Amino acid sequence: MATDPPVKLEPRPDAPAAGPQGLPSPPAAGTEPAFEPGSPLAETTLEYWSGMAEEDREKCHTLIETYYQNLLEHFLEGANGAVKDYTRFGRRGKQWRTTLIVLMGLLAVLNILATSWPTQWDPTKTHREYISFAAAIYASLLAMLANLESFFNFSDKKTSTRESRELYLDAFREFEMLRLVHVYPFGLEAQACFNFSRLYRRLVVKDLELRRKILQLTEAQAGPKKV
Repeated sequence: MATDPPVKLEPRPDAPAAGPQGLPSPPAAGTEPAFEPGSPLAETTLEYWSGMAEEDREKCHTLIETYYQNLLEHFLEGANGAVKDYTRFGRRGKQWRTTLIVLMGLLAVLNILATSWPTQWDPTKTHREYISFAAAIYASLLAMLANLESFFNFSDKKTSTRESRELYLDAFREFEMLRLVHVYPFGLEAQACFNFSRLYRRLVVKDLELRRKILQLTEAQAGPKKV
């Protein structure tokens, strides 16, 4: 009985070259698929946390809490720093304003002396000319000091630091309450880790928003940029 001849299978053109024992050869260097940094990460679902060993879940919970608390303390430090800046700017602004008021009063006195110096005391009006000259120089120096006080702009800086303090405190209170409501009641359970991880992501976004708002306040108090 005649048998059919064996069928010879031709390799596919796109198939990798055969290696030892008929196994595909490893891809050449540089041909591996590159990892995309922006590729989405797998979501840590509630089932993910539930399937984790209790000891490992506790370690993750502790680590997330450390990062979370550090950011909250950063908000408190920002609020406390804003209070110190508010006091400092207020004190300096008050000193500058008081000094300028006193110096302007002295200028008024010089002007009065320059225009009302008694004639019987200075028949040649020499003293009056000297006083007028001194008053002109004094007025120039006073104008320079007034421009410096306006340049330092302590009043606006004090206002911006007060707004910064409110922003930091509001963020701290909001996320501290979120932790009290959505994390602490669940202890070290999977639901606590699930909520904590999501809260931390929201906290990072909030921190970025605060930095941008503080930067805007700083640029606003500095005035428009010259082109």
